[in-house]
Amino acid sequence: MIVFPRILTPLLFKSKKIIFRRYSDAYIDTKPEVFAVKKFIPRFIYIFLLTLGFIAIVLALITEEIAAMLNTATNVKYYKDEGLNIRFALPTVFAVSFVFIFPIVIGLWSVGWSLEDSGLIHYSGLDGQKERWDKLFEIEPIHLRYNGYLKGYAGISSVVFLISLTVYFTGFEGRAEDVMMVTLIPAFSIVNSIPAYLIYGISKGKFEYLRRELPEAKRLAESELILKNE
Repeated sequence: MIVFPRILTPLLFKSKKIIFRRYSDAYIDTKPEVFAVKKFIPRFIYIFLLTLGFIAIVLALITEEIAAMLNTATNVKYYKDEGLNIRFALPTVFAVSFVFIFPIVIGLWSVGWSLEDSGLIHYSGLDGQKERWDKLFEIEPIHLRYNGYLKGYAGISSVVFLISLTVYFTGFEGRAEDVMMVTLIPAFSIVNSIPAYLIYGISKGKFEYLRRELPEAKRLAESELILKNE
């Protein structure tokens, strides 16, 4: 929660200067309501979805030998006797979720939250800037692209994984509840993320390093943007 934004955010800005070199950066002075219900509930939901999406990747990559190391010998024998892949055993999913995936998920989302709550924006094509080829201008919060990529992956991958898991377990009699249990394990990430989110919310000075050396931008009124015919 603290380390990832400090490391990844500067790297994002360096890559941004190459990929979005026509944009200039600034910030809008905001007072983010980190603990507002309308803000933290969607964030917790996306923690769950991204955890589920990453589980789909990790379970596909690990071998059965590695999965067996995360289980007791009794569990390994039980699942093998049932003909089930040990990678989908509940202890495997639990260990993968909370030992490997959950810290990364929290770290990645904390980067997006920091970009959003710090009020960072970028703009291009305004008066005084180099004219864009499309003759338009753009003002956009920086977090939208980063969060958009994570949300897109989290939503699609989690749905595909749940469908694949359902299809797999339907081939075994009496295993329908396994799908629910595998889904509930990453759902516990919502509960586990509460202490980390509290640390994020009460950390002082978490935005100053992001705004350092950036100019402050004013808020535009609709009257400044829209030409009204008299």
